[in-house]
Amino acid sequence: MKEILKITAILSLIALIAGGLLGLVYAFCKVDDSEILAKKMSVAYESEISTDLSADFERVGDSFKNGTVKGVYRPLDGNNVQIYYAAGYGAYKGTIELLVVIKDDVIDKILTFSSSETPGLGSKATEDTFYANFIGVNAATTDTFAVVKEGGTVQQIASATYSSRAVTRAVNCAIEFYQLYGKAISEMELVVEGEAE
Repeated sequence: MKEILKITAILSLIALIAGGLLGLVYAFCKVDDSEILAKKMSVAYESEISTDLSADFERVGDSFKNGTVKGVYRPLDGNNVQIYYAAGYGAYKGTIELLVVIKDDVIDKILTFSSSETPGLGSKATEDTFYANFIGVNAATTDTFAVVKEGGTVQQIASATYSSRAVTRAVNCAIEFYQLYGKAISEMELVVEGEAE
């Protein structure tokens, strides 16, 4: 019995030390989501980006139809561009988060911010070939999209209907938010990230 208690105490001490070391490594290696977002933003649009402009608008963080807008940004170069950080729910493995770039009322570019979809299947819904369904569409005047299985016009990826649907939902959130607040956002005074009070 004494031997069992000794082994238990040693194993507990080893587990405690290992847990502490893992926590320490995590603290040094963790990358802040805002840093990742800033890097993706620089890929989405090559200009200095404003702080999040969405806090002034009521529906940010609230659900639209199966998704949400997590943030809205504008480049500081004076161009009529808005970048929407949007999430679509209901993907096969959770949520797909996108950056949807709207320039002069038209969807100009879509980038994947976060996705855990199966490589080679669901991940195809986060590729440029699928995003082409939305590029060039006038976000100010279009109705929202739906995949063919829901009576819409967007052909879902074979064997990846959930992922296709989630991407479509994220794009729809950006479109709906743009239609509600895009004009007001384009008229807002901009603050450089890091200079906000």
